[in-house]
Amino acid sequence: MIRENYFVDNVTALQDVHSLLTFDERITFILFELILSEHKVYAWSDHKSFIICQPNDIMPIWAWFADDIDENAVECAADIIAARILQDSNIQLNVCSQKSREILELACEKSGVDIEKIMDLNAYACKNLIEPEYIGEAGVPTKADRNAMTELITEFVEDAEHQIIPLEEAEGFAESMINCEQLSLWKVDGEVCAMAMIAQNINRVARINSVVTFRQKRGKGYAKMLVADICRRLLDDGVTPMLYADAQNKSSNSVYQNIGFVKTGEVTQYKFRRKPI
Repeated sequence: MIRENYFVDNVTALQDVHSLLTFDERITFILFELILSEHKVYAWSDHKSFIICQPNDIMPIWAWFADDIDENAVECAADIIAARILQDSNIQLNVCSQKSREILELACEKSGVDIEKIMDLNAYACKNLIEPEYIGEAGVPTKADRNAMTELITEFVEDAEHQIIPLEEAEGFAESMINCEQLSLWKVDGEVCAMAMIAQNINRVARINSVVTFRQKRGKGYAKMLVADICRRLLDDGVTPMLYADAQNKSSNSVYQNIGFVKTGEVTQYKFRRKPI
């Protein structure tokens, strides 16, 4: 089948990521680096105009398409995505929002599903930090911060994903983050106000996520201070910080821009649903 002709191993796919994508595109699609660092993944590439990766049968697909992708490549990419949808119609897909419409419509036609947009994300990188005025300080979480982290991750999931995280899962997250240097808490007078973590640090680019401030403490700039503190440390180590922000959340986008984050691209998240019989 057409899609099998473009199946590639991790090393080849990663080489294509580095040779075909610009630096800003590599930041926007930083999840390629994480996915392809695993031993067994699904990856397809025509070595010219598309790269499609999926960690396993149920995790989201990430797909990059070149601006000048031709009709043959469009057909091949649509075949690949359609096959993954047929494997599991509940999968989600992350693509560059400006290059993908024709491919996705064709994939949906081939697989008999409808497509629904989940959200638009802006990808940002901070190459030159604009330091804010700091009130408080960042620190690594201790056992005493367990309850605060449980509450913060609960609020984050509710706000960012519009879901309710089970208490046991939230507590498990908090327990696993004790003494974890990848997670930082912002404290003012010893009281936890905000949380953020480095979810990925590979090839001199670090992805920051789970940025959240206690609801009752929002509007005071604590998340901005914390993210800026993380960025300063990363930049001092020669690492470029990046993050994704909900394109509809003007407040968070403004916060990141105000401390030096510059937009590198856009990603749209989609999900699929079977057409009614």
